[in-house]
Amino acid sequence: MARRTLSDQAGAGKVPLNTNSEQMKKLILTAVIAVFAFTASYAQDSTRTRLHKAKGTAEQRAKNATAMLTEKLALTAEQQKKVYDIELERVKTFEGMRRQTGQSATMEARKAAMKASRDKMNSVLSQEQQTKFDSLRTAQRRQIRPKSESDKARKKHKGVETVTPPAPR
Repeated sequence: MARRTLSDQAGAGKVPLNTNSEQMKKLILTAVIAVFAFTASYAQDSTRTRLHKAKGTAEQRAKNATAMLTEKLALTAEQQKKVYDIELERVKTFEGMRRQTGQSATMEARKAAMKASRDKMNSVLSQEQQTKFDSLRTAQRRQIRPKSESDKARKKHKGVETVTPPAPR
């Protein structure tokens, strides 16, 4: 089957006419390119998750954490200063651990640093504030890494049985 041209109809130069199949090919190709472009731009969007947010300096992070705790726990001015110092020390400690070992420090060193930070924080907070602080930490842990059935099954398979506390109401 020969391709029709304008010369067949009008007698001028030989310019091919677009057939429906050629138009469909162009349309599909355009759609595929648009999907790839959208996917590539979405994949580079670093604001989608908490893990990819801009972290800022240690001072900014400590200030943000103090502001959040002040709002949630109703800290006094004196407590705010102490909490800021504790948070700043915690952030700098973990940054140092990250630099030292590349990605993260050993689990034991991180746990020891977290326990020290938690103990200092508990010495500053009242009993009521400590309770709220612990519930905040529990909620944040669940938000960061929710337990799935496969996690429970894997731990149980390794011989470690996990008991999940009931969700707060």
